[in-house]
Amino acid sequence: MLEGRFIIADATNSYDFDGDDPWEKVVAGLAPFGLAPPSILDLMHSSVRERRDLLVGKVVKNVLRIQAVELGLEPICSTVIHRIVTTNHLDGCWRQRADDGTIDTIETPARDISGALPTVVYHGTSEASLATILPQGLLIDRPPNWENGGRNHVYLAAEAQVSAFHARRTAQEHASTPVVLKCKMPTRWVADHDVEHQMVKNPLVPGDDGLFFAQEAGLFASPAPIPPADILEVRRPAFNSRYETWDIVGVPRETSRRVRDRSS
Repeated sequence: MLEGRFIIADATNSYDFDGDDPWEKVVAGLAPFGLAPPSILDLMHSSVRERRDLLVGKVVKNVLRIQAVELGLEPICSTVIHRIVTTNHLDGCWRQRADDGTIDTIETPARDISGALPTVVYHGTSEASLATILPQGLLIDRPPNWENGGRNHVYLAAEAQVSAFHARRTAQEHASTPVVLKCKMPTRWVADHDVEHQMVKNPLVPGDDGLFFAQEAGLFASPAPIPPADILEVRRPAFNSRYETWDIVGVPRETSRRVRDRSS
């Protein structure tokens, strides 16, 4: 049983320990990860920021509570989190994300932790942009809504709350309201800009498989526009809640037409 124990895992290794274990023993157990932090505080904070590919967390009430950073493993599609949750029969994963000073709690039940690529992804923007996006789609030649992001791609996330973070920033710049678009997963995609720089090109992270790390982080970049027909729905995000509970702003015309055609 992992109840009350800390757990560290990557693509090939996992190690769990009790908070009362001698620290020398813990450091020995962390050797396969190339880690030797001086304290548990350093492990939970510094190590996870240097190694974005690591799962660092604790099991509380049979739920994996992971250490959240701006970029880390995404419970919905991470193979590492899926392995830990399924092997240990955990009920799900819980994390908190700092959103410009506001803490957003994201809870993912075990049934939604697939360890596979998502079939739908999300994109955050402002309601003011919908007049252009809904008829034209998400275009690759528009300025990114993340100052550290690259151009010539559409950036997508497996978790709607991650897209909501970017939607709030964009809405603030546009003096508008944040919205999150639910889209079909594109057939062609590459690693997100942040994944490329903080995981793929990070010398502390073993391996350089951008597609693998993109799935682990749940962050994708489409080199082609997302057509209007692949935008399935638009909702207005709310803190500490799941996408399905958010208010629907609208359903794109093409999606509505396809639904009517199937029902007729």
